[in-house]
Amino acid sequence: MMCMTIWLWTRTLNINDIFGDMWRHTWSDDLKLSFEDENTCCGYSNSKDSPVLASASCKIKNGYGCYLPVLFYTQIRLRGVYAGFVVFMLVALAATVTATLQLVFTLDHERVLRSQTHYLFNRMSRRDSAGVAPPRPDSAMSTFQEQQVANNGWGEDD
Repeated sequence: MMCMTIWLWTRTLNINDIFGDMWRHTWSDDLKLSFEDENTCCGYSNSKDSPVLASASCKIKNGYGCYLPVLFYTQIRLRGVYAGFVVFMLVALAATVTATLQLVFTLDHERVLRSQTHYLFNRMSRRDSAGVAPPRPDSAMSTFQEQQVANNGWGEDD
């Protein structure tokens, strides 16, 4: 996309020759006529440079060519194209940065999980090899709960 933007930009650097050739050899008389009538100009660079004789502007003999109206029309259109390319490039850049950050955070999270798993596994294997009994599940009971269980079962009143 960036290459296409650069190519388009370099092509427009020599816009006078490009559109002069297009005016003289490519564009139809109807297109030239619409430019000449809307902008009261005749021919491309002057009234003798490939004019459409049916144009009302060419009958006036004002001598002004349509170079500037064609240039202004083109610049307006190219600004839209350039803006579209820039917006697309910014969206692509934002997506690339977001994907890179997501990848970094995911890899970091996986590293932390592996580290914690490795730590817990080593701790349990050391405890088993030392002959230490694992903690009882009810060791988390408070002293009050232990007294209740010893007296009446699980906290039942007399």
